[in-house]
Amino acid sequence: MIEGLLLFVYLIIIIAVVMIIHQQKYSNTPLSNIFLLGFFAKLIGGLAFAAIYKFYYGGGDTLNYFRDCKILNEAFLNDPISALKIVFLPKESYSFDIYKYTSQMWYDRDPASFWVVRIIGTLNLFGLNNFWITTCLTSTISFFMIWNFYFSLIRLYPRIYKNLAIAILFMPSLFFWGSGIMKDTLTISFLAIILKALIDIHRKEYTITTILIACICFYLTLSIKAYVAACLVPAAVIYLVIRFKTLIPNKTIRSIVTPVFLLTTAAVSVVVLNYFSEYLGKYSLDNFEDTVEVYGWWHETVVNHYQGGQGSVYSLGFEGGNGITGLILKFPLAVNVSLFRPYLWEIKNAVMLMTALESFFVLLVTIRIIKKNGVIQFSSHLFSDPLISFCITYSLLFLFAVGLASNNFGALARYKIPGLTLYMLAIYLVDYSLSLKKR
Repeated sequence: MIEGLLLFVYLIIIIAVVMIIHQQKYSNTPLSNIFLLGFFAKLIGGLAFAAIYKFYYGGGDTLNYFRDCKILNEAFLNDPISALKIVFLPKESYSFDIYKYTSQMWYDRDPASFWVVRIIGTLNLFGLNNFWITTCLTSTISFFMIWNFYFSLIRLYPRIYKNLAIAILFMPSLFFWGSGIMKDTLTISFLAIILKALIDIHRKEYTITTILIACICFYLTLSIKAYVAACLVPAAVIYLVIRFKTLIPNKTIRSIVTPVFLLTTAAVSVVVLNYFSEYLGKYSLDNFEDTVEVYGWWHETVVNHYQGGQGSVYSLGFEGGNGITGLILKFPLAVNVSLFRPYLWEIKNAVMLMTALESFFVLLVTIRIIKKNGVIQFSSHLFSDPLISFCITYSLLFLFAVGLASNNFGALARYKIPGLTLYMLAIYLVDYSLSLKKR
């Protein structure tokens, strides 16, 4: 009863604050409805996500994370210095008195997951150690981080603010899987701040503070989900290459140097990714293929032995060989499964229905834009603009990686959020750019 009353009071306060911000900044602008709809989508999505895991699944990662957050909250109340050490110091420097708290935490043994406990556990102080309130605070803060990226982007492309809102705010995967107490919420929020910094750099309106915050977000993303950060490296290199290439006025010279640029991009990306191999771990270039095999075996085992063969596992259809050749052959299949599957006839439960409808929508939008502009025009324009090149490079690499490694539609729905968002951005930006060209 008391928890329900506290949640009601917090909801009133959160909504009141958001309404004040809306009234002061957006009430008389075209963004008025988008701001409110985006906020409520995140808030309701976060609560729905929490409710499904608590009442339908009866447990799961989000509840396990919060269990550890409650232990951190206990540390803050009893020994604030130890709690601050847990949050800010590396595990190697923990003293003996800290272990009486961390030894009770399930995620203490997993450095990546423990970052969720550190961040959400600190936020839980303001959530009064209440699962529902902390979920609401997480959803709200995540919304504002993503909104800042959206707002920066529409300053570049104001005419398509509705399409960009669909890509950034209203994809079901984003406001459902990306709004609860999970890794996915944190990484998509940090990624939004990094992308906002990229937009500011593109517009030449960045500050030292902007760059510093983006670097912190990159480090946190690398620590929580290394592959989300890793795909930024080749995408950023492509962005720089295309931007430099557009400065060359002579078309012949641009054509000659293009192969050199591509080779440089590949070489720099490999060097940088190898440098971050310690953070990437099982997702590093050397270990990725083994990771794919292990994930495939695990999801197949879960489906066959624990779900009676009725789970949402998928297969890419053929092995394709080992090494680089095998990965290249699987590239279109992996990207296809991430973007366009599960198909409507593959639905087995309510959660898959939401994912399948979203995938069908992505397929329809893709077909419509390609049909409208033509395959050749559409394809050639993907790498004509630095920002579009960044988005399509990141999205395809990311969707390939998660499509190959997931082997399960349920896991894939969560994992693919960053790649799906940037893919939708890329095709909407290509469509807009080509329509301007036709005019």
